[in-house]
Amino acid sequence: MSTISPAQSPRAAGIIGHRLSPGAADIGSLRRLPVVSILDAWCQCATLLSIDELVITGDHIIGDRYPQKTGEQLWQAVECRKGSRGVRSLVAAAELIRPGSESPKETELRLLLIRGGLPEPELNVDVFGKSGRFIGRGDLVYRGHKVLVEYDGSQHADDRRQFRRDVDRLEDFAADDWRVVRVLKEHMNADRADIVTRVRNALTSQGWRP
Repeated sequence: MSTISPAQSPRAAGIIGHRLSPGAADIGSLRRLPVVSILDAWCQCATLLSIDELVITGDHIIGDRYPQKTGEQLWQAVECRKGSRGVRSLVAAAELIRPGSESPKETELRLLLIRGGLPEPELNVDVFGKSGRFIGRGDLVYRGHKVLVEYDGSQHADDRRQFRRDVDRLEDFAADDWRVVRVLKEHMNADRADIVTRVRNALTSQGWRP
């Protein structure tokens, strides 16, 4: 909880008090409760979250199908924090944030692949076949090498209609000579190095060279 200087920061059990300089945050309201903007809140979390957690949150802010802010606005918010605690973490996270991610696990998977030495994929883009026919929307797409990496959470198996659509879509990709690598949440919780190996093998089989 924060107050605007010169007011004293709040002190109470279970509350971490902060004092903001006048003009240091964009104040709005949510159900008549004064709140800082989503980017100010993100910046204020720099000393509380890890780099990856900041990237996941930032991806959600500028990504998803309905982005709340742009990448330029995010960088402007970081620039305004020069000299503040946590600014190095904000810069490190901002350099890894990309528009297009639609889930925290997709962000985790993207970070895993690029840190594993693989090229950066496109995120959630529409893919068209040789004839120009729309095939489907891919999670992590290596368009130049026709490799698709799909993250399948439990909802894909729990919703039978969604599961069938996924099966049909992935068969269409395969019919158009795409290599599809499916990653389950169980894979993410087990040997993550194996995921990088599988994607690397798919890329090299399609002509990619490190």
